[in-house]
Amino acid sequence: MTMDASVKPAEPDQFAHWNGPHAKGWVADRESFDKQLAALNARALALAAPRPGDFVLDIGCGCGTSSLALAEGAGEAGHVLAADISAVMLGEAARRARAAGRDNLSFMQADAETHAFISPDQPWRGFDLVFSRFGVMFFANPKAAFRNIAGAMAANGRLCFVCWQAFEKNPWMALPARIAERFVDLPPRPDPHAPGPFSLADPGRIHALLSGAGLEDIAIETLEEALPLAGGGGMEHTLAFVLSKGPWAAALREAPREASERFAEALAEELEAFVRDEAVVMESAAWLVSARRPPWLASP
Repeated sequence: MTMDASVKPAEPDQFAHWNGPHAKGWVADRESFDKQLAALNARALALAAPRPGDFVLDIGCGCGTSSLALAEGAGEAGHVLAADISAVMLGEAARRARAAGRDNLSFMQADAETHAFISPDQPWRGFDLVFSRFGVMFFANPKAAFRNIAGAMAANGRLCFVCWQAFEKNPWMALPARIAERFVDLPPRPDPHAPGPFSLADPGRIHALLSGAGLEDIAIETLEEALPLAGGGGMEHTLAFVLSKGPWAAALREAPREASERFAEALAEELEAFVRDEAVVMESAAWLVSARRPPWLASP
């Protein structure tokens, strides 16, 4: 496993965000986050279907959960290159790969929007499979990013990723935000196309970006799953997890203690309606996207 620290991010704010305290929080809560997304991750990996001998790129690999699964599918004859801009998360991913004895998995700190994955000084062959679990929504210039990704794919290489549908269709995020607005000042809602979790909510935009990159056989499937918030574990655990994530987390740190306590109480009251067998379970809506690079496509 290797770590290339020569990352040149296209979006400095995103780089700072994912290399600071926020990233450390995600590492600390990695197991809860993985359990929350387990059903979505399984569906995406099943569609991606890594084959023995595949050379795979995992974009926005985070703490390496998808990377480890991809490496198992690719087998010893294959290889997974897992890329992320977060050195904090990559450190955790590399630790997990070492513990699992995965020799066919390497890590690179790189921005997939701009990094030249196929170049003379990095002698990778074209990727047979490019995968991402909620990692492609943060590009500052998604048009350039998907062109760069397509250029790194082998002829007939497959792209598979999962991304969120609209904010309003994801009550696990929308409900806490609606409640938070009663007690703290939240930042303005960003432009729908600005880098962030919901920037690819419009399936028409996804199709235009992928076709504009020269990809074919584009399929966009609705993926709706009930998610156990914070991976389950009861109301106290769920509240601690939810309050520390999302656009309200920074506002809570600056808010008077009374406002934070009232928000937590109101949120707990609302979440009681979603308790199933002690876990808080809420619906989600995502897109499961796949495409293929045609043999005739020239590199950008």
